[in-house]
Amino acid sequence: MPPILTSHRREQNIYRLLEAPDDLMLSGAPLAGSTVPQPGAPRHRELFAAYLDQLRPHVERVGSDWQEAMTYQTGRLGSLEAARDFLIQEYPAGPAADMHFIAVVREFWLACDALNDGLGAAESVDPPKFLLAWVIDAGENLCVEVLASQPYWPIGLSKDGRWC
Repeated sequence: MPPILTSHRREQNIYRLLEAPDDLMLSGAPLAGSTVPQPGAPRHRELFAAYLDQLRPHVERVGSDWQEAMTYQTGRLGSLEAARDFLIQEYPAGPAADMHFIAVVREFWLACDALNDGLGAAESVDPPKFLLAWVIDAGENLCVEVLASQPYWPIGLSKDGRWC
């Protein structure tokens, strides 16, 4: 599958996805600024394995759909770059806009946060690091490609400072 984003754009998106939630700590977001390396604590490792098991089939499906769209648009527009530009303009979240993919990301963000409850900062793993940095460290390149196409994390922060 050709890359969803240019390598420069992918790197920018990865940086944004990993760093932007830290801004919310000023609003009371439950982020610890974790530095826990992958694979982390045993309970986080188990949760991460479950995350990859659920993420991979969705990534394969949306990746295949995106590839079909890229092939069609490349034929229509004459180049891979033009097809990529067109599709990203039409679908800013790329293949990450799929509701089933979004549901997995949200489910495991909330599960990671719940697992962090009661743990100290030294043992907690911030959900963005769990959901993306650990995937990068695990070498799951197609998963990283789709995750990096998200323009933002599909999660909110309630009035009382809880992820929702």
